[in-house]
Amino acid sequence: MYFRGLENLGNTCYMNSFIQALHLCSDFRQQVLDFEINRIVVQLKDYTQTKQVGNKPNIGLLLSLQKLFALLSFSSRDSINPIQFRMTLPDQFKNNYNQHDANEFGKILLDEIETSLKKLKIYENLIKDSFQGQIEWTIECLNCNKVVKTQEDILDLSLSIPNANSIRLEELIEENCKPEIMDGDNQYQCDNCNSKTNAKRHFSIKKTAKNFIITLNRFDFKHSGNAKILTKVDIPNKIQINQQNLYLQAVIVHSGAQINYGHYFTLSRYTLLNDEQICRYPSIQTALQNLYIQQTPYILFYKTDYPYQVAKIKTTFLKNIIDQDNQNYLIFKQQKQQQQQQMFQNQQNFNSRNDEDDDDNGQQGSQGVQNRIIF
Repeated sequence: MYFRGLENLGNTCYMNSFIQALHLCSDFRQQVLDFEINRIVVQLKDYTQTKQVGNKPNIGLLLSLQKLFALLSFSSRDSINPIQFRMTLPDQFKNNYNQHDANEFGKILLDEIETSLKKLKIYENLIKDSFQGQIEWTIECLNCNKVVKTQEDILDLSLSIPNANSIRLEELIEENCKPEIMDGDNQYQCDNCNSKTNAKRHFSIKKTAKNFIITLNRFDFKHSGNAKILTKVDIPNKIQINQQNLYLQAVIVHSGAQINYGHYFTLSRYTLLNDEQICRYPSIQTALQNLYIQQTPYILFYKTDYPYQVAKIKTTFLKNIIDQDNQNYLIFKQQKQQQQQQMFQNQQNFNSRNDEDDDDNGQQGSQGVQNRIIF
């Protein structure tokens, strides 16, 4: 697979890293590339006739994401400018150049996509089928011993990290699934006791997603403020949850000591995707082992063993966009090459004139030579 970078528009590494990771989810990528623009336009007209105008689905986001995925897959360019995509994002991401959390951005982006598709009544299960897992919470009142179970749909499995030298990912999942006591300010409102009581709760993973996202929560505001927890988490290429094998396909890394500043980049199985920079390495494990102490894996993308899908363009509309962009880039490269050749020719002409001047000076005789200053 040939990779393209994403240009940093000013503190947009959080966006670039998450988009690159999404693009590596081959089933999701292909479904986005398969969006039918005519169908979307028809559904939009139908929606605006029956709903309030101010509550429109974000068509711009859907189409710019499709275009961005197409360029990342088929462009002749080494890196893509994502400015059009950025301008379709919610206001907190498009109207300033502040640093944002990649996990927060990802959740809002997926929610915006899902909300827009449901409003249009097309591709309504795209996010659910691609990323939605489920956990089950079990709460036991320690006063009356009543047990309550509730299911929660999740787009990522959020794991707290202990302050330790290192921990394996499988151990970390087990630790987070262990029971905890709800007491003090965190007491449980028991319907059976009709009062707040001490309780015991834990969660279990009921369902993983085709693309299962795990977030390593390295920021504990209660105990460590803005400081990042630097515990090393050993991340294997394969984990097993509920008899389901999951395979590592991407890691978003946060580089920095605090949440409010730093840098994000993405590791695929064999390639570093760092804004415009693309760099190959032997394996993702090699890359993980060579991270600095403040370069910590933050968001992990695992996948089930579904077949990898090679990106394909099926619509004439999208194919024309790619062909036109590649043509524009070819013209740009030719113009740049001509400019470089012209600059080289101008330099040659300048050097040639200087050589002629030196020859003229050399014919002035011994007096001319004596008057020259040599450094």
